[in-house]
Amino acid sequence: MILWLLSCGIDCPEGSALGVDGLCYLDDEMDTVPADTPPADAIPTLSAAAVGEQIAVLAGRAIPDPIALRERYLDLLHAGDASCPGESVDYIADGSIPLEGCTSSTGYTYRGLSEYEEGNDNGWWFALTLGDLYISEPDGASLAIGGTFAYEAHVEDGAATFSGEATGTFSDDGTDGWLAEGGSLAFWLSGTSGSSGRGVALVGAIGGPLVGSGLFFEDLYFGDVAGPDGQLACGSHPSGGLSLRGDDGRWYELVFTDCSGCGRVVFEGQDLGETCADITAMGAEILQRVDPL
Repeated sequence: MILWLLSCGIDCPEGSALGVDGLCYLDDEMDTVPADTPPADAIPTLSAAAVGEQIAVLAGRAIPDPIALRERYLDLLHAGDASCPGESVDYIADGSIPLEGCTSSTGYTYRGLSEYEEGNDNGWWFALTLGDLYISEPDGASLAIGGTFAYEAHVEDGAATFSGEATGTFSDDGTDGWLAEGGSLAFWLSGTSGSSGRGVALVGAIGGPLVGSGLFFEDLYFGDVAGPDGQLACGSHPSGGLSLRGDDGRWYELVFTDCSGCGRVVFEGQDLGETCADITAMGAEILQRVDPL
């Protein structure tokens, strides 16, 4: 058997044809190429079990949400004084908070610009509509935001609906989890809460500077009531799916097919088998913070 390695965009030599594995084969040998052979650049480097283990570890690293980001942001603003970072200690009432570069009498340094608003008309809501800022603490820890976050909740007759988002780049080495290393977010959540139960759906991605540290949420759902798009009510276990970015930059998709916390792992269309990932703590933590009831 004679094989040729291909470069991108180069056709096979005359008398040969391209196999499904990305190599050129003589025409009379094409029938020896397995039909299910994956392309040469689509060979998994992780087993299904390893995917489950990595997802469990990453999901346990304090996934940031809009309320957690708000609390940290306002805590650091209130650590300043009346002249730095703003002209008033009532930061929220102003709506716009210029951080033009100053150090407060309490030792906190502020640089950049931010604009934050919140209110309780027709429910509770808040939004960082402009975030390009850096805040350092006296011990050297710092918060950097290059993005926005928002949340809103509506409560009526003992039932609530809520939604939130966080997009941009965030780092906060004064905390634990994802933000301690810094990372990018494009993350949305929505849910309901009431006497019959509560649930939250997560969509979007979160990534860190380390290889193999990206998660993509594909209608991932936690709840003891069925989700709005037919997600299962699995209590503390997830339904829906999420994907792990491997060291090679490719994605491994885990779909939870029932309420066991287990599902099939798919890589580039290949079924790698079943695995389990314990991410119940992540769902419980997010629900505890974002549920307005």
